[in-house]
Amino acid sequence: MWINTEGNIIRNYDFSNDLSFWDLDNCGGLVSKNPDYYSGIKPISRKNYCVVLNRNSYWQGLRQDITARVSPGATYTVSTYVRVWGPVRGLSSVQAQLTIWVTGGRKFVLIRRVNASKDKWEILEGTFSLQTIPGRIYIDFEGPPPGVDLLISPVVVYSTDLDEHESGDKINLPISVGDNIILNHDFMGGLQFWNLYACNGFVVTEANYFEGVQPYSGKNYCVTLDRTHDWQGLEQEITNRVSPGFIYDFSAFVRVWGPVQEAAKVQATVRLEYPDLETKYIIIESVIATKENWEKLEGTFSFMTMPKLATIYFEGPDPGIILLIDSVVVTCVSHEQENENVINLPISIGGSSIENHDFSDGLHYWELDNCGGYVPKSPDYYKGVQPIAGKNYCVVLNRNSYWQGLRRDITESVSAGTTYTVSTNVRVWGPVRGLSSVQAQLTIWAPEGRKFVLIRRVNASMDEWEKLEGTFLLESIPGRVYIDFEGPPPGVNLLISPVMVYSSGLNEQEKKIRNRIDSPISSGGNIILNHDFHEGLSFWNLHACNGFVATESNYYEGVQPYSGKNYCVTLDRTEDWQGLEQDITDSVSPRSTYIISAFLRVWGADQESCQINAALRLEYPNFETAKKIIGRVTVKADSWVMLDGTFLLETMPRQVIFYFDGPAPGVVLLIDSVVIEEHKDSVEVGSSMDKIHEDNVGNEAYTNHISHH
Repeated sequence: MWINTEGNIIRNYDFSNDLSFWDLDNCGGLVSKNPDYYSGIKPISRKNYCVVLNRNSYWQGLRQDITARVSPGATYTVSTYVRVWGPVRGLSSVQAQLTIWVTGGRKFVLIRRVNASKDKWEILEGTFSLQTIPGRIYIDFEGPPPGVDLLISPVVVYSTDLDEHESGDKINLPISVGDNIILNHDFMGGLQFWNLYACNGFVVTEANYFEGVQPYSGKNYCVTLDRTHDWQGLEQEITNRVSPGFIYDFSAFVRVWGPVQEAAKVQATVRLEYPDLETKYIIIESVIATKENWEKLEGTFSFMTMPKLATIYFEGPDPGIILLIDSVVVTCVSHEQENENVINLPISIGGSSIENHDFSDGLHYWELDNCGGYVPKSPDYYKGVQPIAGKNYCVVLNRNSYWQGLRRDITESVSAGTTYTVSTNVRVWGPVRGLSSVQAQLTIWAPEGRKFVLIRRVNASMDEWEKLEGTFLLESIPGRVYIDFEGPPPGVNLLISPVMVYSSGLNEQEKKIRNRIDSPISSGGNIILNHDFHEGLSFWNLHACNGFVATESNYYEGVQPYSGKNYCVTLDRTEDWQGLEQDITDSVSPRSTYIISAFLRVWGADQESCQINAALRLEYPNFETAKKIIGRVTVKADSWVMLDGTFLLETMPRQVIFYFDGPAPGVVLLIDSVVIEEHKDSVEVGSSMDKIHEDNVGNEAYTNHISHH
């Protein structure tokens, strides 16, 4: 099959020079050539195609840097053919997207997503246009679930001229009130007009109902499976069939199957992507679904600014749970009046504690977030663990991800502008070697999506209760406010003692710290506390993983420290951003330059080397979180490697967290001798070093796709 290659900006587009100019993103790959084609699959065009192998996550795939070959304001067409191979039942999600490394962090622009099969090549074609070129730009091909191989034929990206109608501002006229805007709503056309998002799926018919489950209505329904994240599922683009200012009713029937204890949450969401690279999410509604019955999921949505792309999708159940979807309907109801855009909820000031704070009434008022749990009573305490306060505590069980835990809606109990103290004690139980991360945070359901405010993170153990205490202050209340207790790796149980949330006043010193523009620390002083781990993990926190300090009596796998007698081991990491961190807010000042150094090593890596970052997480009062990479190095298992770098803050955030990230999930990271010192011969603001390492990721990896959690 012929593909137009005229004006192609992709270098080595047909893989004739193997993988030159291409990068494999944390996975393996090869170029399949005649006569030894991969699994006997013939190319659809030219003589070669790329095979992406050993994928452990949906985002791993093939990429190329195209920064120097695209221009702002121009429209480009991307065209290729894709195919999948491996454990696929039905179809599998494949997408082309741009990853843009802006000063504000990574931004993602979806070009096109298609459903690919093992049986034939599928065309993947779409367009993109950038108003500006804010940083490095990569084109990525990714999407199938872990373990599925991705085949990519020659890739063409060329500039295209849109006609006057296409290039104008898009204005959509609403369809008739009551008409269903969802195409192929009953799946009579298979998955036509639908896309699988980072998972596999198929449509069942009378001849092959899934596990004997009958449809809610009609003869067909969709099955989405091999989901490795809660936000993965089924979606449909509705851009051309919706308009700003109109109210839409949504309904669908959903059901779950697989490793479900009793029930699982299923959610419908609208994703709005704008030309300025911003993405917003509208949560329509969620419902608790079961294996026994179809449940109706229904709600309404509306938006006031027309996006470049509008997509409605299903998400929510835990990884591994199969989601069944039937009869999806979205109808235009009416036009939203201008004065109804903002709904202000009344706020009542909370008392000295929240209701049922001590679990005396079981889990009344509390919610288990996609996991199990209960309140043990005397004398049958969980594993014989005695409470530290009162008579009760909560045990959170069956956790499959770090963010699953206990939560509580406190919207009606907090007020804007007031400082609150949160105080409890926590403990962990299960496969923990050393200590495990536990945190309290706020989740705020704002109109544009979820926002997260960290209250406090601590290292918890199996041996004793650990106090978890911190404060928070909200300048506004933009939506529902939940307090969450979460953090340990999957499989680790979380124990939570009575929880107190009460209004507290800040003293003058605390107010000064909160608005800190102080003189920097004296030159030559290491601002990292317990930099050599001689006090264990004092002053350090584990973020969503386990860890311990190795000493002379128990060096990890016989590895000797780089210097001194101790080093830190972080393990049981399920995401690349999980690792070790320290709060340095009170030790840094704006407009001062700091030098960092540390010695690092990895263990258990299948690949020969791993890239590790030293980074800052900058948290601001407006709920925004920025990531600033301040050092990067490639590390191996056979020796310690020095990481160094510099950073400078132009303004002072509410909180500055220093941390390490980068190795693939499952890789053990070893850390020794961490130093951050002020550099008196300060690099001027905006120096080349600072620009190279400033990689604010918007809401970065662990808040990417805001609805990830």
